[in-house]
Amino acid sequence: MTRRRIGYADRAPFGPEDTERIAELVSEAVEHGLAGAFSELGGRIREVVAEVVSFAPVAVACRHKRGWRRLDVIARKMRRPQQALFDLESCRMGMFDLDLVERYVAFLGLDGWFQEWCHEHPGVVLSLMNPATADEDPSHDRGPAV
Repeated sequence: MTRRRIGYADRAPFGPEDTERIAELVSEAVEHGLAGAFSELGGRIREVVAEVVSFAPVAVACRHKRGWRRLDVIARKMRRPQQALFDLESCRMGMFDLDLVERYVAFLGLDGWFQEWCHEHPGVVLSLMNPATADEDPSHDRGPAV
C-alpha cells in the first residue's frame, strides 16, 4: 500500500465563515489564558488571527511548490533576504509586504492562482500593502519589512 501525500490543492480552503470561527476561538483562548503574551496586539487579536488564517493557503502553496529546493538558494536568485521568505512561508504577518509575496509567487509559478486568492481576500491584501515595521512594533527585532 502506497501512501499519497495530501497537498494544499487536495484540501478545501478556509471560507470566510471558517476564518471568523477560528479567529473567535483563538481570541477566546487568548482572553482566558494567554492575554499577557499577546498584549501588544491590543484589541486586534481577532483581526490578526483572521489575516494569518486567510494567508495560510498562500504560505502552504509556496512551501509546497518550493518543494525540496533550499530557501537560501531561492533568496539568492531573487536577490531577497532569506529571512523575509521564511517569514512569508511561516505566515509572520507584518514582516513582509505585498511586493515580496507577488515576486515570490511569480518566481514559483503561482501568480495566476495568487491573483484569484487576492480577489477573494482583499482585506489581507490591503494589510500586506501596509505591513508593520520595527519602528511601529518593538517586538520585531529583525528590522523593517522587506
